[in-house]
Amino acid sequence: MKTIKRNKDLISGETDLEELFRIKDFPAYVSVVDEGPENDIQHDLIFDISRTTGMIQIRELMPLDLVYKGFHSEALGKTWIRHHNSFIEFVNKFKPSAVLEVGGSSGYLGNKYLEINKDFRWTILDIIPKKGDNNPNLEFIEGEFGY
Repeated sequence: MKTIKRNKDLISGETDLEELFRIKDFPAYVSVVDEGPENDIQHDLIFDISRTTGMIQIRELMPLDLVYKGFHSEALGKTWIRHHNSFIEFVNKFKPSAVLEVGGSSGYLGNKYLEINKDFRWTILDIIPKKGDNNPNLEFIEGEFGY
């Protein structure tokens, strides 16, 4: 399987990346599948940090057609709901004029934010956006960002 390897900081172009954290044998596709676990594709998920900018990025990117072979929702369960609600509180402290969320999936975060900021503009860019019954101030754009 061919991966895209990053050996420089995405912001500065510096080659001062240092391994920050590694998750061994991370599944390439994170969702329920019809195939058995013996067919799962796994690869180490390595997070690097740039000593210059502090930018954290993934070192090796799996093929998009594998990672996004179908829609998956990350907003399930009490832990994720608590996480998303805390993140909405964090964003709201900064009072942004608009948000571009990369990889916003089903629009969970945008919808939650728009509950407390009704006239706000939230845009989601996702490879497989799941457009549902969402707030009219929530815009979905199908596409990819900086792969």
